[in-house]
Amino acid sequence: MGIPLRYSCVVPCVVLLMAPLTFASDSGEEKTQTTLHVSSETEEASVWDSREGCLQVVDTGGRMAVPSSTTLRVGTWNIRWFPYGDAPNRSGQSDGATDLPWLICTLAWLNVDVLAVQENLDTPKTTWQTVLESLADTTGDTWQWTPQPCGKSESQKLGFLWNSNRVAVTQVKSLWQFNVRARSDRSPCEGRLRPGHYGYVQSRHESGADFHLIALHLKSGPTVSAVEARQRALNRIDQTVRQFLATDQDVVILGDFNTMGAGDNASRRFELLS
Repeated sequence: MGIPLRYSCVVPCVVLLMAPLTFASDSGEEKTQTTLHVSSETEEASVWDSREGCLQVVDTGGRMAVPSSTTLRVGTWNIRWFPYGDAPNRSGQSDGATDLPWLICTLAWLNVDVLAVQENLDTPKTTWQTVLESLADTTGDTWQWTPQPCGKSESQKLGFLWNSNRVAVTQVKSLWQFNVRARSDRSPCEGRLRPGHYGYVQSRHESGADFHLIALHLKSGPTVSAVEARQRALNRIDQTVRQFLATDQDVVILGDFNTMGAGDNASRRFELLS
């Protein structure tokens, strides 16, 4: 059975650089030196085919891309109803809860510096703590996670996961303007829709990149009203980002745009292209 996660995309601008990395164990002793390499097509297929296949690729140094001091990798992933695999009131009817070890392995393989996550639920703190600690053990770096603070416990939320050895993510807040049912920042999650999730990203590398990062998870549904809600949210981009441009002109907007049209191929193509 395939991995019970939904993989959206990773949007890297990657310079491939082969570099040996050495990780330290909890005892302070060095682990066996592992030289990272860009995975072959066969290795990449193994990552998504099974947990065991992923672990074998990652343990032998396979990565989607290897680290570079001149490149930051930014990605987005809709992890379906994390960590339960379905809505809380429908638990037990899906393919199962998120396979946490497989997810952690895949995150290590993706080798992103910042990841926007969609469909995170109010999970036990120990769940994300396990993710952070396991990623630290695999990569040798420190990782941080911050979810959107608003919304009911059973509501889907956005969040940022980042490698804090590589980047800093600060000024995190909700952008209510991207929730078409919200009227002010006092209720950014009004109507069970998601606001934008904002953070300012700065490379730890001297003279590295810095930019505004906005993650979106627009309304789902193949209906005319859902398409209109998505279009209204996107039409607010110019107005919403204007407040940030005085400090930095670089803005990255990513996430799950749910471009599924209104139930027919013509509207689906129109939404993808518009």
